[in-house]
Amino acid sequence: MKADLTIRTLLRRYLPEYGEPPALRTQNALDRAWQKLEPHATNARVTRSVRPEVPAQESVRGSLNLRLAAAAVFVLAVAIGTAILWPSGDALFSVAAGEIHLDGNSARSNGGAGGVLALVDGSRVEMRSGSALSLARRDDGLRILLTTGGVIVHAAKQGNGHLYVQTKDITVSVVGTVFLVNAEKQGSRVAVIEGEVRVQQGANERTLVPGEQVTSSPAMSAPPVRQVIAWSRNAAALDALLPAVVTQAADQTVAPAKPAFEVISIRSSGSAPAGGGRGGGGLPSYAPYTIACSGVNFTQLDPGRLSIRNVTLLTLILRAYGPADRNCTSFTSQSQGLSGGPAWVYSEQFNVEAGLPQGAPVYTLRQFENNNAPVLQAMLRTALEDRFKLVVRRETRELPVEMLKLGTTKDATQLAELAAQTMSRSPNKAEWDGLFARAAQGLETLKEGLVSTEGDGLWGIRASMPEVVSYLGRLTGKPVLDRTGLTANISFHVLFDRPPDGLGPFQGYMRPLAPASMTNLRRALREQLGLELESGTTPVEVLVIDRIERPTDN
Repeated sequence: MKADLTIRTLLRRYLPEYGEPPALRTQNALDRAWQKLEPHATNARVTRSVRPEVPAQESVRGSLNLRLAAAAVFVLAVAIGTAILWPSGDALFSVAAGEIHLDGNSARSNGGAGGVLALVDGSRVEMRSGSALSLARRDDGLRILLTTGGVIVHAAKQGNGHLYVQTKDITVSVVGTVFLVNAEKQGSRVAVIEGEVRVQQGANERTLVPGEQVTSSPAMSAPPVRQVIAWSRNAAALDALLPAVVTQAADQTVAPAKPAFEVISIRSSGSAPAGGGRGGGGLPSYAPYTIACSGVNFTQLDPGRLSIRNVTLLTLILRAYGPADRNCTSFTSQSQGLSGGPAWVYSEQFNVEAGLPQGAPVYTLRQFENNNAPVLQAMLRTALEDRFKLVVRRETRELPVEMLKLGTTKDATQLAELAAQTMSRSPNKAEWDGLFARAAQGLETLKEGLVSTEGDGLWGIRASMPEVVSYLGRLTGKPVLDRTGLTANISFHVLFDRPPDGLGPFQGYMRPLAPASMTNLRRALREQLGLELESGTTPVEVLVIDRIERPTDN
């Protein structure tokens, strides 16, 4: 009898024993499996016929029987695995927890607590806040391209395939393990928590086991693995996975001295002042208020000195412990980022004068105000812990928020064009033009990244999206989350009707908008910038004060 029993017939006969995946997914899996085996079908004398199923009593003898059975089992495994693991469509992952913005097969974690992705192969990827990655299929598995930030990967067993994580200078390959990858400015870092990974950098390849880590640049420090993974929401569970010898060695390591100011003075300056400050140093003369950090807050920063005047402890704590790219303001929305402690934490103001040690990293004032000055922030944490006996913890709470999303605007180019149109229609166009002309000639220093209100308008000078949403938080009285996925810096002047609310100029600018004004602002953002501001609730990381003492002046 001719051996014309087809692989497809075997699959259709035995596949029901393993359950019934949807027909379309099964058919697609069969097609992919046949493409892999078709080149070998001639030698096995297996035909890709479309004849009806061969009766169950028909047999195939000799070595062909074994080859067909082996081929059928292999294809069956591939088909079942593919049909079950790979969903229809192109989606390679979904959001399992946290705040993650998806764009096709790209993901960006915008929330303060990061988030978790569930991959199609069963792996889970925890993303640190401010991280960005994309996923793609490879012939033997999946590839994660990490462009910035950090991830902790719980890789599922891959069978004959691999899961790859790639940065700008290294490639990590695994078949089932738990590990961390960071894409930092100086280079990349890989640390293994459980299992084994292979790390390739150029022509060099190295295998890491639990407790080991490697960096792509000798300039990068290598703190204990338990410290590297401390940002994870599951840090305690991950720490328990590390070998005892690793954790014991870390416990016995002499802790380095905390970063600290060379000298610091913190004195109470009383309650909030009655007057409001005006912008200067490159700001239009009519600007009544700009982003600051508490009442009439003045911050000066140079390589050897930090000076902050009239600042609440609320602001100092958020500045020291808050996540990167969150502008530190005194606005109502910021109080939701901190809870606990006595009332004076939120009302009493202080003057801070600090000397920076020689050799300390040099940061710009904008980096410090946006919480992008890690060593300086660490010095401030040390000062707060020493002077105020401050103890805080992080907690995730479901809070009302606003989300800034794309509307008619679809990309950064469209946003820039609409923003330019708002500047051209601005009643202060002549002043804007003069300001930018003087800055271009070097006659005036333009302090970029500012957002403010003036009369019935909201304006920004080459402001980033984090700076825009931070100021919108002041106007809404709630945290505002950036869901645009854009990284543009824009200058704009959005006009909206702001009915009188009976408040004086200073109080009016320090409190959220009245409901009618808020409605008008939403409409203005939609019509003039093509952006939508939507209300909702979401888990938000907040700081909770467990202990604090009022210090004496020094």
